[in-house]
Amino acid sequence: MTTLKSTLLVASLIAASAGAAAAHDLGEISRIQSRQIEQIVQGRNSGQLTRHEYNQLMAEQTRIAELQARAQRDGYVSRHTFHQIQEAQMAAANHIYSESHDGEKNYWRVWQSRHGYR
Repeated sequence: MTTLKSTLLVASLIAASAGAAAAHDLGEISRIQSRQIEQIVQGRNSGQLTRHEYNQLMAEQTRIAELQARAQRDGYVSRHTFHQIQEAQMAAANHIYSESHDGEKNYWRVWQSRHGYR
């Protein structure tokens, strides 16, 4: 249930920030963030991510969504802020990759995915 709540929170932050007018097109940023959230959830469901890794990565996604929402509050996103958000997403992508491939596994979820329970 926690997975669903945090996914919905981040998705709602993305949706709320997508409607504002901006100097830069944030549609690609929103698409990247949505894709990253999907990767995190898939990694958790497959057992590639432990609960702790999952929570850390979702907290990072929430911080990025909050940064984006704060930047769009006035209806304008400066070039500097746009690049800050992009850099945060690139760092998040590296974190997702490294946590998914670090060898730590949730073996119960791995077993479930191998036996058709997920």
